[in-house]
Amino acid sequence: MCQSHSKPNRRDFLRLSLGISLVPMGLLGFSRLSFASNIAELEGVVTINRKPVTTESIVSIGDRIETKANSRIVFTINKDAYRLGPYSKMTVKANKAGTEVFLNLLSGSMLGVFSKGNKRIHTHSATIGIRGTGVFLEVKHESTYFCTCFGETELNSIVSEPNAKDATHQEIISSKHHSSRMITHAPVPEVSGSDMHGHTDAEIRQLAGLINLPLPSTFL
Repeated sequence: MCQSHSKPNRRDFLRLSLGISLVPMGLLGFSRLSFASNIAELEGVVTINRKPVTTESIVSIGDRIETKANSRIVFTINKDAYRLGPYSKMTVKANKAGTEVFLNLLSGSMLGVFSKGNKRIHTHSATIGIRGTGVFLEVKHESTYFCTCFGETELNSIVSEPNAKDATHQEIISSKHHSSRMITHAPVPEVSGSDMHGHTDAEIRQLAGLINLPLPSTFL
């Protein structure tokens, strides 16, 4: 969140948006601020590499982004747009050539709209290959919820049981308007269909607008 001389607390959090005012909750007065970076929206307590986000912060490849309670952040990196919900931890990395991006979602939720290019998401129980796709993930203690909002993804479960490596679940998922899976966190993860939850078409349209990415007609 925006730095000040006093330490922020969970009750008095700030909501920041690109190009609009800073609105304190439970505080008197406010300042007009805007982001000079790739952060489009910020609410609550958010850190990049354990440092509080300010209006000058930039999210880059190699960073670790964390959100606290009642907090979220919307940002872009290159031609991809992200939205992290409360209690989220995610790292963004790339190979040396910069031709493939690796996302590690440790906890919480991430909605992403991605342009063309190789990206791979890693969670406790699965790796997901994406390209020119919209996806939503929510990592909880016992399971990971995954939705292919549009486009095509490649889902591979992570089997940690030494004698069950052939039990890996592999699936190509194509979707025009949300196809969801629930993946258990177990030595041999179980993958099942699930109802859509935790994200909206409006949020996807917002992210797509940030990177000028055309959406399927099902979202218009």
